[in-house]
Amino acid sequence: MRASETSRLKCLFLALPGDDFDRVLSAVRDAARDSRLAFDFVQSDISQALHEKVASHRIAEADLVVALLTNTSVNVYFEVGIAHALGKPVVLLTSQTNKRMMVDNGLTQII
Repeated sequence: MRASETSRLKCLFLALPGDDFDRVLSAVRDAARDSRLAFDFVQSDISQALHEKVASHRIAEADLVVALLTNTSVNVYFEVGIAHALGKPVVLLTSQTNKRMMVDNGLTQII
């Protein structure tokens, strides 16, 4: 692999529920910056139809999807499903270690 290929920035997409998760958003944004990753997510204050289009496009552009599974947010599961369909690696973050996950994907890591 050429140096120009290894030095280009990769993109991380964060699937985040619309609740108040400013600490998580800030932590992931900071970690992405420190790792030289571009960072993207979809604001929760847009219409559902627009959310689906924007999220699908941004996930297609991402190299990695990080999803926060703290509740049953339909948008987060939609975004994880899009990532799965596109073969994107997914990291699932949850504070509930005994929670049954609604995804089963060889490209998924649960933390």
